[in-house]
Amino acid sequence: MRSPFVRLALVAVAFVGAVVIVPALSRAEPPAGAAPVASIKDLMNAFNHKSYGMLGLVKATLAGEPAANDWKVATARAAAVAECGNLLLGLTPPRGAEDDAGKAKWAGHATGFRECAQELAKLVRTKKLAEARAQLAEVEKRCDACHADHQLE
Repeated sequence: MRSPFVRLALVAVAFVGAVVIVPALSRAEPPAGAAPVASIKDLMNAFNHKSYGMLGLVKATLAGEPAANDWKVATARAAAVAECGNLLLGLTPPRGAEDDAGKAKWAGHATGFRECAQELAKLVRTKKLAEARAQLAEVEKRCDACHADHQLE
């Protein structure tokens, strides 16, 4: 990141996303009549896109030697990526969930993804760079496995 202003803006976005928006979207018991606002594709682009989503931003941070503040921002982003697993649990994929077995597979993918991303957040929080880089690859494998079963495009 080149300027302090860009860093500050990214920290602000990560903070709002991790502290305010994500918990609000992931309540265990939504109010009666509540409907999801984001589609699965929206969530994939915001959280899991390998270049510009939260996961891609974590990957970019871990590609170099992160500064102290970069670790904090990457931790918040990784936690938001994990929270995306909870959001996915409340949605129906575009294919592959037409029966109970497919629905169970979807739930397994979302839960496995969440747990894998939680481990990434833990490794980033404890500044274990090599292990976090390896865990990024595991998160991406989870994404690819789910896409193979449930993605249309």
